Amino acid sequence: MALTAITADGVRLAIGHAPARGPRRGAVLCTHAMMAHGRYFGVARRPSFAAYLADRGVEVFALDWRGHGHSRPPDPRRAQWSFDDYVELDLPAALGAVAQHGVAPAELTIVGHSL
Repeated sequence: MALTAITADGVRLAIGHAPARGPRRGAVLCTHAMMAHGRYFGVARRPSFAAYLADRGVEVFALDWRGHGHSRPPDPRRAQWSFDDYVELDLPAALGAVAQHGVAPAELTIVGHSL
């Protein structure tokens, strides 16, 4: 299952999801490196980092930053963005989508990969 988040400037972000197997012990939002996408964490395959965590009761969400993977700006030919937009626009939208899915902010850990 995947979630969608819409940023304040209208960018649609894709968030992969691997539910916890058994009782949920925690939740993590994984964010990928610059030249990658959220599928790096493997929410849809086994074995993978996401499957490892899900097997241990951790619900996994894997964000595709704008311009990566399945996340695209409304018009990629004209859109301009910077690293600041990832933090100021994308991350709050992703956190909101995860919260709407039933994960309280206090339950969530953010894992960043080299970005």
